[in-house]
Amino acid sequence: REEMKKENSILLKGLMNPLLTGIMDLTVRLVTQQLGFENFARFSEAKKQVSFDEKASLFEKYLNDTEKTYRRRITPWIEEKIGRSTENLSRYHALYLVRIRRFDSYFPASKLREIVDKTFLGLGFDFSTRPDVIFDLSDGPNKNPEGMCVGVEIPGEVHVLMKPVGGLIDFETLLHETGHAFFLSHFDPGLAIEYRRLYRSPSLDVTFAFLVMELIEYRLWLTGLAGMPADSADVLVGLYRTKRLGLIRRYIGKFLAEKEFHEKGDINDSKPYCDRLNAATGFVYEPEAYLIDMDHDFYALDYLQAWAGAYVLRGCLEE
Repeated sequence: REEMKKENSILLKGLMNPLLTGIMDLTVRLVTQQLGFENFARFSEAKKQVSFDEKASLFEKYLNDTEKTYRRRITPWIEEKIGRSTENLSRYHALYLVRIRRFDSYFPASKLREIVDKTFLGLGFDFSTRPDVIFDLSDGPNKNPEGMCVGVEIPGEVHVLMKPVGGLIDFETLLHETGHAFFLSHFDPGLAIEYRRLYRSPSLDVTFAFLVMELIEYRLWLTGLAGMPADSADVLVGLYRTKRLGLIRRYIGKFLAEKEFHEKGDINDSKPYCDRLNAATGFVYEPEAYLIDMDHDFYALDYLQAWAGAYVLRGCLEE
């Protein structure tokens, strides 16, 4: 992990950051000089039609309220899996940590499509009768393993693409991307294209992706469809919830960092990124990564609203 950090820092500093800085500068000048906004944060705030200050206040409270729980749950997991204390671990260690491999034997690639099909059939979504949702789960050598959902026609032609690598991560990916497909394939075709294509925030879209992916947190799904023993399922549920808490805190850190970054207006300042992410997660985030880890258009906020939306929708469906 330390070597990965070193090599990536060289790549980011020498190649990626000059390019990303140029793009950022152009974007900021566009929204300020041509569109008349004070900064890019105000532009994104207007487009999403939410108050960034109100969200920031809510997220700061969440970080404070969950701090003790997060440290209590993440510390023994780090010590067990990485074999080190939590001090001075980088985001590369965090990536290694959240890749849960312990239960991969219950999630073979050979059962991937079968289990996902059964999952959605139980939700009333039968892929055998839905030619509008097209899967490509081939494992070609030149294929990117990162999953995606592409709506060519919304609704009418929605593609789910991924390259299985084996294990739980495949099921996370496919459930997530098929959640997107579920959402996109149920649009009213009579809606104007602006509502089907140009919605101002993808939060609702991602809400459905999280809603389905987080079935992995359900003991009944793990024992009933994945065939896990109850005791193993309970352990995985605990780890997965800890992982989700860590990811939510990370994305809060990202949102707060991006907000501070744009409001200060110095595109060469990596300090908000390093400080905010470290405070939220406990991991060290190197300054060279501040631009490449900054999602376009405050996407971190869309993810946070989607987690909240999935939680509310899940509660409604359970009730």
